[in-house]
Amino acid sequence: MKTYLIRGVPKAVQQDGWWLNAPPPARRGPQDGAAGAHMPHLAALAALLALGDALVWQVMPGLSLAVFGAALVLAAMCMTGPRLTPQRQGQVLASTVLVLCPLIELVQPLSVLIAAVGLSGVLCILAGVTPEGLSRAMLRLWPRGMEQTAQDARHALGGRRRLDLGARVQEAIMRWLMPVLLGLV
Repeated sequence: MKTYLIRGVPKAVQQDGWWLNAPPPARRGPQDGAAGAHMPHLAALAALLALGDALVWQVMPGLSLAVFGAALVLAAMCMTGPRLTPQRQGQVLASTVLVLCPLIELVQPLSVLIAAVGLSGVLCILAGVTPEGLSRAMLRLWPRGMEQTAQDARHALGGRRRLDLGARVQEAIMRWLMPVLLGLV
């Protein structure tokens, strides 16, 4: 029997930027500075990267994929903070268990697809999407993630938005820069 192996960093981790899209914390005084404002987000990113490296990279897929998916949802729950009601927390936890069960049972393309689509829905629920708009939000999550990554890279590099051809080419390069570099790693 041939095993199904997912090599490298999962696409969800390559293209997802939820930790960068969280609302900024309240401004502190000038004596504190903004250097520590994103420390919880960077800590969550570092923890997810280390956990993903340990669980996914060059490891036979199985329970490790489900554990990583659960850790991703747990980190997202921690980043949303106290605005989650206990009812919403219960929905998120129950949904996470439900979508990861097929992946625990048998790793195959269908169970990976169920987990990816289901975790997308769980992350949309965490973002506060209403049940009526959930399917639309799930369809927009993946392309919007790549677009948000490009916007974050442009913002980090201090670029301005121009409408000429050079700017479009530069925008296309910036949009693909992070996925390609992470793919090479």
